[in-house]
Amino acid sequence: MTYTIPQIPVTAMSIGTTDLLEIAQGGSTSAQIAWSSILGTAQTWTAVQTFVAPVLGAATCTTMNKITITQPASGATLTIANGATLTVSANATVSGTNTGDSGTVTSVATDGTLTGGPITGSGTLGINVASANAWTAIQTVTPTGGSANTNADAVILGTLGAATATTTQYDSGSLRLTCSAWKSTATAAPQLNDWIIYALPVTGTSVSTSILRFDCQNEVTGGGYFQGFGIVSTITGGGSVLVGNSAGSGAVWLGSTSLTSSAVPVLVGNGTTTTISSAGTSGNINLRNSTTTVLSIQPSGTLASATSLTWNGVFVPALTVTLSGSTAITTATGLNLTTITAPVFSTASTIAVTAAATVAITGPPTITGASSTITSAAAFWVQSGSTVLGNSAIATNATSGFVYLPSCAGAATGTPQAFGAAVPIVFDTTDGKMYAYYGGAMHFVAFT
Repeated sequence: MTYTIPQIPVTAMSIGTTDLLEIAQGGSTSAQIAWSSILGTAQTWTAVQTFVAPVLGAATCTTMNKITITQPASGATLTIANGATLTVSANATVSGTNTGDSGTVTSVATDGTLTGGPITGSGTLGINVASANAWTAIQTVTPTGGSANTNADAVILGTLGAATATTTQYDSGSLRLTCSAWKSTATAAPQLNDWIIYALPVTGTSVSTSILRFDCQNEVTGGGYFQGFGIVSTITGGGSVLVGNSAGSGAVWLGSTSLTSSAVPVLVGNGTTTTISSAGTSGNINLRNSTTTVLSIQPSGTLASATSLTWNGVFVPALTVTLSGSTAITTATGLNLTTITAPVFSTASTIAVTAAATVAITGPPTITGASSTITSAAAFWVQSGSTVLGNSAIATNATSGFVYLPSCAGAATGTPQAFGAAVPIVFDTTDGKMYAYYGGAMHFVAFT
């Protein structure tokens, strides 16, 4: 079979490679060319050609339906599942391996912000970490590899490098928490406040440690971040908490006087300096107001003996209180350095309590070891000033509110310990006499 062009159109014709194409040469002569020779070589059409349901093998094109296709160097594969739709609504670049993800990403901004989702599956999502990434919805990170009662990493903020002998520490990355509050005084405006949480390494001779730091700053006051508080720990499990900083501007320190020292396990106050006057002691608890210690508790320890040595287990120093104005102060209780209020014991049923006290002193101090002695040991010692017992008269039939004196059954013959010019007294319940020791001897007054 032969077809003559242009007399017979070729649209919608089925032409095999064994068919012949006859081309008129003018007059009654013509030439026949096998289609196989045409189809086996590249053809160029200068006009628009329409192909109905063609099957293309290894075809090459630069533009299809106004879509420019860049030919790869050696080959590539684009696969769209049956019934699926690939829609690209903005510029996007996909690189790396991403297999098995599901969900929808409606847009990827130039700063790396993802809109849409969620994205789930076993694949890998790449985020441009060179730019800031903003999430406008709550993100949940589920750790893998953990089990019941065992934690597992969900987010890791790594360090910028490994420490060396010259660069001795690298902090971890920080987690920043930003909030905004209104400032009402002129000029009224919102202010940002930041907290950052990070790990601060501390170098060591044999073992290094770290501090979990919580630092804060205000956008107006400036000056950078200030330490809010930190948690200090060692690989042995011991640790402490610091509130404030090594300069002493914080309100409470628990653990040490500085970030790397543990000389004072507990220090409460906001003083700019820390002074522990008792040499050789540790574990003091100091309550401070500005730079003044208002209460110091010094537990047991080791002290070097010396003629000038003093020790106070609980020490309340002399304080200066400035009174302003000129109004007379007439309160019955007056102004007191220390006030102890009586406790109240509440019971649900009838209970008989033999004895109770607001302040109970078990006895004077004692000393042991190597035949050491205390010349004068007092359970309670008022070193100067008046001692007032009671603040008002008691009833004639009162059963409490009395002053109780020590007693003995018979004449007092001992030599009491000396406390300056104080005079010891005792009551003889057998003979009805009150004894007082002065002038190197006991003297008494008889009662009827």
